Amino acid sequence: MKGKKNVHDWIEEKLLREVHNDAIIVKDHGPGEIADFVIIEPKKFLISFLHCKGTRGGTPGDRVKDAYEVLGQACRTSQRITKDLLNDLTTQTKPPRSSPYIRGDSTILERLAIKIGSNKWKYRAVVVQPGFRCGDVARSKKINALLVATYEWLSNASVDFRVWGS
Repeated sequence: MKGKKNVHDWIEEKLLREVHNDAIIVKDHGPGEIADFVIIEPKKFLISFLHCKGTRGGTPGDRVKDAYEVLGQACRTSQRITKDLLNDLTTQTKPPRSSPYIRGDSTILERLAIKIGSNKWKYRAVVVQPGFRCGDVARSKKINALLVATYEWLSNASVDFRVWGS
């Protein structure tokens, strides 16, 4: 909509304001992405995968169409958690893909890939959907089963699950 930021620009600004300066932030938006944003916080031993989708409606609510794709992407987070995750992310930031570093650089990421084993990290998947009115979605009969299934899937992979909405 005219005068409004898209969800990716809004999240990028939010991350730059709120995520600690020692974190590495990669924007990996597009086909073959690991996640729209990947945040590596070495001091917390936390890697977060943010999956962002714009809404298909004018006002926030509990539309199933707003849920399917972004929750499916969140579920695929469990496939990304391998011993090679940081090396895979390093590859994503080089040509031909060239996903940009929003904060940090390849030297820091490569050092972390060598220094910290994959079993030391905690993982988080975050669904960012401005079309969700969080209070409505939590109680929605239409979306609740999808949220619970996503939560269970990620919990079984030891991934913390969060939903950010309006």
